[in-house]
Amino acid sequence: MSIPFLGVHRRKRAAGWLVVLAMMLLLAGCGQSAPGPSASADTSAGASAASSTSASAPSSSDAANDGKKTVKHVWGETPIQGIPQKVVALDFYIVDTLVSLGVQPAGIAGTGDTRVPAYIKDQVGTFTDLGERKEPNLEVIRSLGPDLIIANPERAKMIRGELEKIGPTIALSDVSYQTILENVDLLADVFGKPDQAKKVRADLEAKIKQAKEKIGKPSSVLVVGVFEDDMSVWVKNSFIASLMTDIGLNYVFEGEKEKTEGNADIATLTVERLAELNPDVLFLYGDGIAKLKENPLFAQLKAAKEQHVYEVDRDLWSRSRGPIAAGLIVEEAEALLNGKGK
Repeated sequence: MSIPFLGVHRRKRAAGWLVVLAMMLLLAGCGQSAPGPSASADTSAGASAASSTSASAPSSSDAANDGKKTVKHVWGETPIQGIPQKVVALDFYIVDTLVSLGVQPAGIAGTGDTRVPAYIKDQVGTFTDLGERKEPNLEVIRSLGPDLIIANPERAKMIRGELEKIGPTIALSDVSYQTILENVDLLADVFGKPDQAKKVRADLEAKIKQAKEKIGKPSSVLVVGVFEDDMSVWVKNSFIASLMTDIGLNYVFEGEKEKTEGNADIATLTVERLAELNPDVLFLYGDGIAKLKENPLFAQLKAAKEQHVYEVDRDLWSRSRGPIAAGLIVEEAEALLNGKGK
């Protein structure tokens, strides 16, 4: 009879131990939950500290978050806050590139009587005249309060310091056709216009491809500036020469460029040297063309004999060097070579 009694006692003891164990587990759980808020606070403090640290240290991600960008250009690196709203353009090719992206410059520097080349006049809105591109009016630029100044690295190198005191300044080259495309991409990033940049590139590539197909057989070519007292020829790696090469023409001048104002990619050319090069095609601009045509050597040129001498606009073919100009030059060259031009 004692066995059943013993069994009941064991059940009671077992039940008692279960209660004790449950209470211990409960207390242990409570003990572990107390640090929870503290851990959360530590995490918050850590996040806050990390945020504080990242705000003071430069990084590409933080730059994207607060609208800051660092632009790498010919003169170095320049930080820019947000998307510039008041832009100063100190050369024709800069105006061309901005307009191609749908950006209107607030101030423009030109040359002589030309502030905006005729081929983009109808695409440029109201702007402030900044004077000559080789010596722009710094006081007028300052009065505009620009949040971005875009300069020619050679033409503006003597006033670089003054420009940088006025506002964020970047310098973009116009050395070649490829450089112009790089300018399009860079400014598209600055102004948040990636889709427009793709369109500019695609349109230009399509025009070049079409011109190359229509021109067909390669011809030797030169682009020459003809003036009252001298002549100049664009060198082979220049903007205009590289464009001629891209549409399938053989640019025949192999000489080096000479030191000039603005560091243009040109060299002096004599009539005798022109006769030696004797290209199939000549594109000429300038105010001395009539005088050149009176020279007996000119009549002996292949281009003259075959009536492949074409007079073109200086602003478009020489001074502009932007994506819009490039497209128009390609179209005009193809039209002239196929007998459809003026």
